[in-house]
Amino acid sequence: GGFASAKHDNNYGVLTYTVRIKATGCSSCSHGLYFNGTPYPVSSTGRWNKGYGFYLTNNDQYSIWRYDGGVATAIVGWTDYAPISSDWNVLKVTYNKANGFVQFFINGTRVVYGSFNSYKSGVVGLAFARDSTASTFYTDYAVLTTNAPKSEGALSEGFFVDEAAVRGVSVPDGDLGTQ
Repeated sequence: GGFASAKHDNNYGVLTYTVRIKATGCSSCSHGLYFNGTPYPVSSTGRWNKGYGFYLTNNDQYSIWRYDGGVATAIVGWTDYAPISSDWNVLKVTYNKANGFVQFFINGTRVVYGSFNSYKSGVVGLAFARDSTASTFYTDYAVLTTNAPKSEGALSEGFFVDEAAVRGVSVPDGDLGTQ
C-alpha cells in the first residue's frame, strides 16, 4: 500500500529518458517514471519530495503529476488511452530547461507536450504504486541521454499543456487512490 522507487544519482536539466516497464497484479496501480526530481525527504507513503511523475495503469490510463513537498498535483489527470498494453510499455519524456519544453510519449506516440518550469533539473527514476494485492513491477531498460529538443518541431500528435496554467487536483500524502 505505498510507492516504491529507484533513482539515478546525477541531476539533469536537459534529458531524454526512455523506460520499458510493466506491472502485474493490481490493474489500477500506477507505474512509470520520475524526472527533475528531489526524492528526499521521501513521504510516509514513499512519494518523492519534488519533481514530476509520468505514469500509466493497466486500465489503459496515463497521467502526469507534479510533487511539492510530497503532495501530488495533477498536471494531466487520469486520461484514457487504448494503446497502453497490459504487458510491456515504453514511456519516454524529453525535457529542455532552456525554455521548459517537455514531451511525453507512450509506445512511440507523443501524447502530451508543453512547458514545465517549476523544476528545471533533478534526478530521474522509476516508480510503482501498489495496493494490498500481490503486485510486481518489471523494468526491461531505462535509457537516459543528455539531449532534448527546445521546440516541438514537426510533430503534431498530442495536446499542449502549460504547467503554470493548470489548476489540477492535489492528492495529499497517504491518499493513494489509483495514482
